[in-house]
Amino acid sequence: MRIWVYIVLFFGGTLGSCVKEVRVTDSGEKPNAYFLNAFLCADSQARVQIGRVSGITEAYDFVADASVVLVSKGQRFPMAHLRDGWYASSLFMAVPNDSIRVEVVHGLKGFTRELRSPTRLQIQGVQTFPVVVGFLGRTTGFRLRFRDSAYTDNFYRLYVEERYWLYERDGSGARIDSVLRVRKLPISGNDLAFLRNPYNVYASRELLFNDVTFNGLRYSFEFYRALGVSELERTESYRVVVENLHPELYRYYNDRNAHLWQQGSITQTPTKVEGNIANVYGIFGLYQVAEFVVRF
Repeated sequence: MRIWVYIVLFFGGTLGSCVKEVRVTDSGEKPNAYFLNAFLCADSQARVQIGRVSGITEAYDFVADASVVLVSKGQRFPMAHLRDGWYASSLFMAVPNDSIRVEVVHGLKGFTRELRSPTRLQIQGVQTFPVVVGFLGRTTGFRLRFRDSAYTDNFYRLYVEERYWLYERDGSGARIDSVLRVRKLPISGNDLAFLRNPYNVYASRELLFNDVTFNGLRYSFEFYRALGVSELERTESYRVVVENLHPELYRYYNDRNAHLWQQGSITQTPTKVEGNIANVYGIFGLYQVAEFVVRF
């Protein structure tokens, strides 16, 4: 099962809950900074969200009267406002390796950013196997096989979603009820590909790595679930997701993970997280995503 998606990941909304408020001077009266949430999907309607915020911890003021245009191969795709600052276009279709630009104008202000989309990624298969890991004991290992372009530098994010049945038992231990739930699974591993990225120590539910150790010669990758198995649970399926990221989005994920982890420590100064759009809380980052479902 594969889905190809291009996406611009939001930045302002993510950091809104994890950083101290920083005032942005826009005028002599009330500070006023823009943020951008945008989702450019190859197989569905392209969506971009525009808003303003006086401080990172304050509520958003959605913008309904901006001009938002997507540009690709010389074609312009105006986007119409729907609600809550969301703009959409059903005509835009993203293509691998194309340059894609977003243009936003609101009143006398505007911003733009252009990036080239990453190459196409293919997951060829995912195998699961039992493995014994340190303090975890017996757990599930994953062997992922995928293929990407060997002619370009590629950057990846990997995560796993688990669908599982959670059982309720009576006093005698018999199952009396169950509910199907979904969670983002804690994962880890010892593969050189992600050990080379020191920022992986700051995250437990995603792995970030590049293709330096692959170089078009090897296409397998192993990791394991960093979570014990409970007798009250039964796995229904694993959804393994691999994203081929634009380098700027890859750097953003690394800095964001370090920032979130270090913020919880009174002895460390959190890593500075920056977007790539001038004077805007936002990260404009394209990626392609492939997924593979392992069912039991």
